[in-house]
Amino acid sequence: MSRQTLRDWVSRRDLASVAAAFVGLIFGLWFLGPRNILPGNTDWLHQGDLAASQITWEFFRQTPLVQWPLTAVPNYGVSFQNSLSLNALVELPLKFLRPILPQTFQYLGLWTVGCFVLQGYFGGKLLSFFLTDKLQRFLAALMFVFSPALLFRIGIAGHFTLAAHWLILWAIYLYFSKRQSYVAWSTLIALVLMVDVYIAVMVLSIYLAAVGRTLLTDRDAKRGAGVARLMFLPSLVGALTFVVRGYLEYGGSAKGTGFFRLNALAFLNPGFSAQDSFSFVLNHFGSLRVRQLVAEEGEGFQYLGLGTIITIPLLVVYMVRRRSAMWWRTVVPLLSVCIFLFLVAMSNRIVLVRHEFYYWLPGSVLDLRQTFRAATRFAWPLYYLLTLAGVVAVVRLVHRVRIATILVLILVSIHLLDQLPGVVYAHRELSTAMPYRSPLVDPEWSDMGKTHTKINLFPNFDLQVDEDPPDAVFWEGIWYHFARFAVENRLSTNFAYIPRPVTEYLERDNAKMLRELTSGNLEPGAIYLLSNVKTWRAARKHLNNKSRALVLDGFYIILSPLDSD
Repeated sequence: MSRQTLRDWVSRRDLASVAAAFVGLIFGLWFLGPRNILPGNTDWLHQGDLAASQITWEFFRQTPLVQWPLTAVPNYGVSFQNSLSLNALVELPLKFLRPILPQTFQYLGLWTVGCFVLQGYFGGKLLSFFLTDKLQRFLAALMFVFSPALLFRIGIAGHFTLAAHWLILWAIYLYFSKRQSYVAWSTLIALVLMVDVYIAVMVLSIYLAAVGRTLLTDRDAKRGAGVARLMFLPSLVGALTFVVRGYLEYGGSAKGTGFFRLNALAFLNPGFSAQDSFSFVLNHFGSLRVRQLVAEEGEGFQYLGLGTIITIPLLVVYMVRRRSAMWWRTVVPLLSVCIFLFLVAMSNRIVLVRHEFYYWLPGSVLDLRQTFRAATRFAWPLYYLLTLAGVVAVVRLVHRVRIATILVLILVSIHLLDQLPGVVYAHRELSTAMPYRSPLVDPEWSDMGKTHTKINLFPNFDLQVDEDPPDAVFWEGIWYHFARFAVENRLSTNFAYIPRPVTEYLERDNAKMLRELTSGNLEPGAIYLLSNVKTWRAARKHLNNKSRALVLDGFYIILSPLDSD
């Protein structure tokens, strides 16, 4: 191969995106910790949301290969609710491979590192529309890899399915593509609906913006041909995936509880707790009490990073200079959708520096928003659009390539170095793991696991609401031990850690168990765990001679007779 041929080959390859993906790989391996990548290592997955994700996958892998909906988890609490926690894009194929998978298996480590890789790759692809210099594209793509919102979501919130921010970048990339490919949009929509419903809403919104842009700028679209092609196949694929994924099963149980909203200054606030922050520099401005003036509620961490914040004044200058009508027709549909999603994230009760501003919305609209109770996440498209626009503005305002490259390098360095406190904190949280030790040590637990078929907690609990009675809250810190006991012994459960409230189910289930315990007519093959000794003593009085009451490792148990008794 001649030198010229090699140069031509290299020039046709998007090496900037590949290089950014490689940095994402290296950074992801470090951030997560090399041991956590190993499929056989689950020592780091027995706390909080990580435990919930792993245990749901372990129950799901035991479900029948053929079932409807495909994502049902009928042996773990409320089947249709649990499927919300699944990453069906990964877990469905893995379930069909279960004959060759080891008994102890987790995919979350590899999935997360893959998300870092794709974050770098699609960041580079997106920048290719705006930056011609490959080194500038590579450096700027690292702004996406080192996104504080992404690092927080993985390392602190523990929401690994929501690490798929690359799907948002892919959607923005398709939006800016000169040729709107209905095949590409169909593929993306199918993938995102299998991964997560929140990111799916964002991607679908960007898709609708792309349809709007086509109508504004494409002559074919104005005649109807272009927009018809763009809408038909993605809509069909989206509808089919929606059904296959099992979203129709949620019905009236889709509504969320609790209330989350984004602070209007969330993009500028690096704090993710009363003491901890993603900014070294901003920590030195003002007392802790002053910095808490822009503290978020619950899910509201959206810090842009100091590197992006620095670019915002330059972005304003660039937008004033670039006012051509064609440019605005291209950008306005996407910008409008991103701003709309940002407003949804803030809700109709906007908080700005601890002051609340309210505006009226119909109850039906508020109920729709509450379906996506963690709607603060809907700010991510605007978050990434600002990251993109800021770095592009810096490069385009500087006419000399070398100076522009140096400036981008400085921005990326500031972006990463300033957030080191948060990055190190999140890395330590993930990489520090202890082997799991179950409090269920009495040998009789093993015997019960072999002979019984179900484990019932009474009263059942719902960790997504604030009004749970104390007896139900009792299970909050220990439910995982019984879930793990159940899945290891292939038992079904009446409880689960799920992302939506199940108030009606709990009322029915608790009433049913109360009737069983007070009548002595217990569910065959069930292990009842009661939250307190008073309830246990009362239930013991009604047992027949085939049932047993016992205390193991401090837990109060009623054993029902087996089917064969």
